[in-house]
Amino acid sequence: MTLPLILLGVGLLLIMAEVLIPSLGLLGGLATICLIGSVVLAWQESPDLGQNFLVAVCVLVPIMIALGFKLLPRSPFTKFMVTEGFSFEDGAAIDERDKDLMGKRGIVEAPLLDLADGDTAGESSRGGCACSWGCRSSGCLLR
Repeated sequence: MTLPLILLGVGLLLIMAEVLIPSLGLLGGLATICLIGSVVLAWQESPDLGQNFLVAVCVLVPIMIALGFKLLPRSPFTKFMVTEGFSFEDGAAIDERDKDLMGKRGIVEAPLLDLADGDTAGESSRGGCACSWGCRSSGCLLR
């Protein structure tokens, strides 16, 4: 009975490790072998025990995957591999060249696209803006 329990525990830990460490499926394959081995060994001891292990595997594997994804943002490996990026709170996500255009009015220099939500996408000195009031030609007043 101890070997099936050990294989079940190792298999569940390997499932979580597969989520946290990119191993190209190697850890997932080893976890599958451990989990199937634990169910087979438990079934050899008694069919009731094998059924209990099978149910435990079916319940615990999704829980371990969810727990792995819950721990993923806090893992040291993820913090090492993924940069923080820009956020709107620190202002780094806003292009410095567009800050002086906020709240200004101007004339459209390029054809515009309609937006579905009715909000103005904003003014841009580099082209690529859109308006919601239907003007599509250049020369239209942009607010």
